[in-house]
Amino acid sequence: MPGLPLKPLLSSIIIVLTLNACSINRPQTVIVETPLTAEQIIQQNPDNPFFAPYNTVYQIPDFANITSEDYLPAFEAGIAELQQQISLIANNKQAPYIC
Repeated sequence: MPGLPLKPLLSSIIIVLTLNACSINRPQTVIVETPLTAEQIIQQNPDNPFFAPYNTVYQIPDFANITSEDYLPAFEAGIAELQQQISLIANNKQAPYIC
């Protein structure tokens, strides 16, 4: 580009980059939801066949009475139970047992 002074162009680029950098560093509000425990999920879904005792021949769920909506709460309860167990292990302050 003939005749275009370089100094104003560089000044404009620096100003734009500076303003962009200032907008990136703004603190953001983060909403952290407290995860439900397995017991709370089970209490919220009392009719879920996965949470009832299995009164079948081989003590397995009665799949004839299970709908597709019953699976997600069961998975969530299982994951919550495992996360609780992991948390207990990770936060254990006792010295490790050495054979």
